[in-house]
Amino acid sequence: RQGQMAVTKTVQGYTREDPSATELLTYMGISGMLLVGSYAVRVFVHKRMDPKVSKESSISDAPYVDVDSLDYGFSTGSRAVKPLAGPKLYPERWLMLFVYSLNMCTLSVLASALPSSQLPAQQLYGVDAYPIVTLMSVLVFLTLPGTAMSSLLFPRYGIKGTCCIGLFLGALGAWMMVVAAYKRSWNLQIAATVMSGLGGPMLANACTGLSAKWFGFHERNLPTALGSMIPGAVAGAVFNVFAVTRVELLAKEILLIAIMVSVAASIFSLIFIEKPCSPPSTEESASTNAPALSSIVTMLKDYNFLILLFVFTLDGYGWGLILVTSILSDIGYGQHEADIVMSIARWGSMSPLIFSPIADMLRSRDERWPVWIMQISQTGSLIAQLGLTFSLAPKMFSSIAFCFFWVGFFTSAAAPILLELVAEVTYPQPEIYSAGVCLTVFGVSTFGFVQLSQVMAVSGMAGYINFLWLQNVLFFVSVVLVLFSFKANLKRTNRALDRSQVQGGILSDPVGEGFEQPLSP
Repeated sequence: RQGQMAVTKTVQGYTREDPSATELLTYMGISGMLLVGSYAVRVFVHKRMDPKVSKESSISDAPYVDVDSLDYGFSTGSRAVKPLAGPKLYPERWLMLFVYSLNMCTLSVLASALPSSQLPAQQLYGVDAYPIVTLMSVLVFLTLPGTAMSSLLFPRYGIKGTCCIGLFLGALGAWMMVVAAYKRSWNLQIAATVMSGLGGPMLANACTGLSAKWFGFHERNLPTALGSMIPGAVAGAVFNVFAVTRVELLAKEILLIAIMVSVAASIFSLIFIEKPCSPPSTEESASTNAPALSSIVTMLKDYNFLILLFVFTLDGYGWGLILVTSILSDIGYGQHEADIVMSIARWGSMSPLIFSPIADMLRSRDERWPVWIMQISQTGSLIAQLGLTFSLAPKMFSSIAFCFFWVGFFTSAAAPILLELVAEVTYPQPEIYSAGVCLTVFGVSTFGFVQLSQVMAVSGMAGYINFLWLQNVLFFVSVVLVLFSFKANLKRTNRALDRSQVQGGILSDPVGEGFEQPLSP
């Protein structure tokens, strides 16, 4: 590009293209309009919701109980009781899901910046492939401390407060990446990645909690998919195609990403509402004051939860996208081909848009349908993974891309359904804890897989092939477990169905023992 839209500068031995004054003014103008529009939406939504608060929370003669006060034995003391309106679905729930998913998209783009432009990043920072691959695996490993932080913050600040803190850390990390890119400082890039990596899990762990607070039990697979897998898939599919392949453009690209992350975070803080005035479903809310450690210990004692946890570590497939560039480089392909494969895999990862609505629709006929779809997806993942193993060879680019598409298709199809099943089998433990454990184990395992692959890759492409065969064995074990060992105990759904049939009398404990509370004082 020429003229005012391109400002080139030679810095430390390479030519860097900086944004011009016209471009900066354009970015600021668009950002300002988005924030003004978001504030207008906030005012409109709150005006719509306020009359509902006064109307639906008015004292009546109907039975009432405060669902948020139910702690299922996690604490002692008196419980405040207030009127409970009947279950109601608000159209605003889709707006809440949108602003949440928007930020998942921007953080996914931020996380994809280096792997999507790995070769230019190596030139910019003067490092080889291994430090970048390791840093990306550290990024997913940070789900462990990020989840620990969100577990401490969630009981006090709720979903919105915890997410806002995470988004602040993500935006701060994004701007540190901008400075690192312009200063060509690899150490600052590491610090920036750690900062954004700590913030990401605080947002990601809230996905199933948001679905539980705003959506009915019969429709939660789709919002969980839209809030978890789909944003990353869409962001990756679009971004990887346009990711820069020239080192002089990388700093400018990161600047644009930082602006997007900051604007999206501001939109979330303006619009998002913690929960609707009336619950969306008839089951009691999961406890919000359960101690994190005791909840996690309780979940880990459940054999079905452990099976789902093992399956989820494979279906995230994080190591695959981290290693794409390194694997294809060893075969003889460049950054552009690696970006194409990552984009194709991301397009395949949009499969929850097909499977999740089908699961929600079919569960009205039989509540076991989500389990069956998960089993089908896991079997498909094994077949696609085997195909990829046999395709990794020179002059097999089309086959490699084809297999990556189906690996992304089947692994992503199962992932959001798995998150909802985890929330089901661990109920009444808080959804943010169960999702946090899943994402933490996924991050730690991804870090371990990447490091193991790098050790095995010392012997060249044969090492990567052996690594994929290890993955094939693990996928086979997962298929056996979900087909023959997993027993679906859908506690949350069953509780909602039971409550919908109750006309009065006693509200019994969701786990079936030890707690009773009258429906009327």
